[in-house]
Amino acid sequence: GSLWVKVLGLLAPTFPQPDSAAHVEVWMHFSVEVFGRVASVVLVGGFTAIAALIKSCCCPDRHPQSLPSAKPLLFVACLTFLLAIVGMIAYSSFGVEGIKSVS
Repeated sequence: GSLWVKVLGLLAPTFPQPDSAAHVEVWMHFSVEVFGRVASVVLVGGFTAIAALIKSCCCPDRHPQSLPSAKPLLFVACLTFLLAIVGMIAYSSFGVEGIKSVS
């Protein structure tokens, strides 16, 4: 497979077996492990963002730069909005069927 699949596979804990549904400890351990791995990724990203912000404020570049363009930010905002709408449509069309099948 892909390198990203392997990396994300390392972050994912093994899903408990269906016969362990009665064991609350197994599911509690699984949920704590998932939360811990997600929290570590979020913390690394947060610290990286803070370090980049501090570096940009404290250590100005020696090369003069032109004014930044708003086009990349506008593109990302439009893409995020579009993906949110697609997600809502997908949930409304498929999520209702999943809820009905559980009932």
